[in-house]
Amino acid sequence: MVDRSGHELTLGVGDLAMIGPDEEHWHGAAPNTHGEHLAINLGLTTIWLESSA
Repeated sequence: MVDRSGHELTLGVGDLAMIGPDEEHWHGAAPNTHGEHLAINLGLTTIWLESSA
């Protein structure tokens, strides 16, 4: 995961990342791997930003 400032956070199996409200971020899998993303938004609208690829 990468935030707007370019700070990278590598997550492994079983890791959890909690993203604060209005925090712009991007996520995806490292080369030759896969990842899953589960978002729980209660009463909120998702704002999709530009692609990181």
